[in-house]
Amino acid sequence: MNLRRHLTITISCVLFIAAVAADADPSADPVVATVNGQPIRQQVLVDILLRGRGSSLLEDLVRLEVVRQHAALENIQPSDGLLTDEWSRILDDMAPGKPRDTQNALLDYMLQSRGLTRPEFALVVERRALLRQLVASHRLEISPAELESEFQVQFGRKLEVRALAVQSPRRLEQAQQRLAQGEDFAAVAAEFTEYEPLVRNGCLWGPFPAAATADAATAATADVPEPVRTVALALSDPGQRSEPFQFSDNNTQWHAILCLQRILPAADVSFDSVQDQLRDVLRERKTQQRMLNLGAFLRQEAAVRILHSFDAPNSDPDSAPTER
Repeated sequence: MNLRRHLTITISCVLFIAAVAADADPSADPVVATVNGQPIRQQVLVDILLRGRGSSLLEDLVRLEVVRQHAALENIQPSDGLLTDEWSRILDDMAPGKPRDTQNALLDYMLQSRGLTRPEFALVVERRALLRQLVASHRLEISPAELESEFQVQFGRKLEVRALAVQSPRRLEQAQQRLAQGEDFAAVAAEFTEYEPLVRNGCLWGPFPAAATADAATAATADVPEPVRTVALALSDPGQRSEPFQFSDNNTQWHAILCLQRILPAADVSFDSVQDQLRDVLRERKTQQRMLNLGAFLRQEAAVRILHSFDAPNSDPDSAPTER
């Protein structure tokens, strides 16, 4: 099916219509507060919200509407049960085994730290719920090799490294001189490291699964640049240092040295006792990847016309719409 022919979305902002109505009828623009008798009208608040959050929120609505339309073609509706299940899955993934009140409090904290509200996040939850149903009909194959690799990721031997990462070769050279003089690697790393993700974690990276496929190891340490994983896995003895190497993050080049901090032994767990658990983990991981891929494809193929500019209040409705 060519979604550009069959799935066309024309989006206009309801709040913009309200603004036009307010110009014609002042009663359509109610007072939301007074300060020493002076009114603050709703449209002032709306204009600021639109300029600050309108574009990102509209994009969330677009992505949801794209998925809703595709789901409707498959006779899938966002029922209360479907949405409740997705909310529960998100909460359980975020804080496994915790009471629901604790999970909800953690979610509220996470949303607040990201400047999001529950109604905004609800758009994401509904989109996820519908995408999950859309990909559910596709059979997921979990191979014995994948199960074994995931077993190694979760329960096998692991390595933890301390890292030094700087931007300039000159600063790396200065750090190397200090190390050559016998200074402690942890102290030098703490003083010189400039890479913020490392600084926040005390200059530690890992633990890295020592025996797993590349895909499984990548999934287990997704926040670590690939060259770091490769260099870390080449270390074998605590205290051993790597040669200087480079990695990039957000188009910035970094110079780094790793030192193997410790080796964590494999857990005393049999493969057979956790095989079903591993299968569930892999099934969910593959499902989420398919959901991401389908959501991205539907968004890319949809014909979207943005009829409201968020750069200024009360945008001219006759201005040219934006095609996305």
